[in-house]
Amino acid sequence: MKVRQVLIIVSSIILLIFMFMLYKIGESNGISYGEANAEEIRANRKKSDDNIHDSVQFKSVAASLILNDSIPSSIKGHGRVVSTSSINVSAEVQGKIMAAISLKKGIHFKKGQPLFALNSSDAKLALKARKSGFLALLTSILPDIKIDFPERFNTWNKFYKEMKVNEPISRLPNFTSLKEKNFIISRKILTEYYQIKSDEEQLKKYSVSAPFDGSIIDAFTDVGAIANPGSPVLSIIRDNTLEIEIPIATEKINQLAIGSAVSLIDNNHKSFEGKVIRVGDYINQQTQTVPVFVNITSETDGLYNGMYLDANIVGHGFDNVVEIPRKALISANEVYIIEKDSALTSLKVNVIDYKENTVTVSGIPNNSNVVIESVVNINEGDKVVIRK
Repeated sequence: MKVRQVLIIVSSIILLIFMFMLYKIGESNGISYGEANAEEIRANRKKSDDNIHDSVQFKSVAASLILNDSIPSSIKGHGRVVSTSSINVSAEVQGKIMAAISLKKGIHFKKGQPLFALNSSDAKLALKARKSGFLALLTSILPDIKIDFPERFNTWNKFYKEMKVNEPISRLPNFTSLKEKNFIISRKILTEYYQIKSDEEQLKKYSVSAPFDGSIIDAFTDVGAIANPGSPVLSIIRDNTLEIEIPIATEKINQLAIGSAVSLIDNNHKSFEGKVIRVGDYINQQTQTVPVFVNITSETDGLYNGMYLDANIVGHGFDNVVEIPRKALISANEVYIIEKDSALTSLKVNVIDYKENTVTVSGIPNNSNVVIESVVNINEGDKVVIRK
């Protein structure tokens, strides 16, 4: 038992001595190799460090080569279709309504067609009574005219004979002398004549005709009702002459002009054409926009008063500009460009027009590489590579 323990101890000592000798030999050889190949080791280490540095500093970004050009502006809007002529027809005199057509919404009519009439029996009788009184007045002055103005008697006598109570009054004879004029005026002939002419014009107001081709969009009364002077009876619109009012932001107004072309699209993606005919010189206080009025020049089949349409107005073009994604902006008016040494540099630009996903800018030199994506953990001066 003691002999075995001694052998184990002796073997362990010999193994430790052998391992120590191997360590010394390796250390000696390593030092010698390091001294002999120090420059090569140093170069390999620098190259490895550079590779590590490059992999950390150079990040890939999406970029676009800039070529400035002329770009037409496009102004989008949304508005409601309205008739160019929409009026309320009111009664100018009093009377019971007697309609020539059905006074209901949607009824169509032609220009000159009677819309409604008011009972004019009393007015017609009053006019006949006034004409009868005027005839009596003429009868009373004819003898005086025959004596004082014999050369004018036939003229006035002819006027008297041609006058009929059921027909419009004829034109009053012209005066040939101041004496004749004073005589006629003193007998109140002129006063009664023009009063009859006024009554005849008033009688015409008992019948109302359509001022244009159109349709009824609202009726405020019906047959049999009593209309008072000034009370509205119908609301009508003109057919086939439609326009659309489009609110436009104030900063875009200077991009359009009278006559600018407009593309219009309804909810069913049917397109129509139009042009700008008026631009308001005031601002809507609630929306802070300027109203732009567009006349629809194409066929209006399928368009109705009150419909809403999407509009795209072709405005003035911009020269020496480029359109880039909105996400390319790193602030309100800055972008990143990639220099020749691959370093990022911020550049201030002039933002001219905003669209849904892009902006039109000026101030970027031609052949510049502009970063066109949002970048994270990249700052000005960092080295980047363009991602293909």
